Amino acid sequence: MYVNGILFLITISRNIQFGSAQAPPDETYKSIYISLHNRIKIYMYYGFAVIHIPGDGQFETMDTSKIGQGITLNIVTNNEHVPEVECYIRTIKDMYNSLPFKKFPNRLLIEIVYAHVFWLNAFPSNNGISNSAVHAKLCLAWIHSKLECGSYVQTHENHSRKM
Repeated sequence: MYVNGILFLITISRNIQFGSAQAPPDETYKSIYISLHNRIKIYMYYGFAVIHIPGDGQFETMDTSKIGQGITLNIVTNNEHVPEVECYIRTIKDMYNSLPFKKFPNRLLIEIVYAHVFWLNAFPSNNGISNSAVHAKLCLAWIHSKLECGSYVQTHENHSRKM
């Protein structure tokens, strides 16, 4: 997925409906492999086995032996996409497009996408198991729900003329 030219590797599991996003530093295969390995490690950490990865044409030239032992990479045909991932991407982009700003610094944009994925995982899905069993972070309402993403805030801090 691309948001304002920033690449994100988006994953969602079919059975547990747990999604993830990672912004690789570039589009090289090495960065994609590292990002994919990081996503697989998350599932393995929680006791889930990744055995099948459907992907679109960008994954066509990837070497399955470098992804992991026992993992099958299934590439969809040209001009097609994996429906679950495309639906998840649309959901993320809808949230992003609802914000009242036209431009964001790149780092802020990356963190906004991560926050959206965090909140999508915070609530159980109708089709999957409760993501609280998988979610690594404890969602504390008094910390995570103070302000809605995109809210205007005014801070009162002591200022100095130094950079």
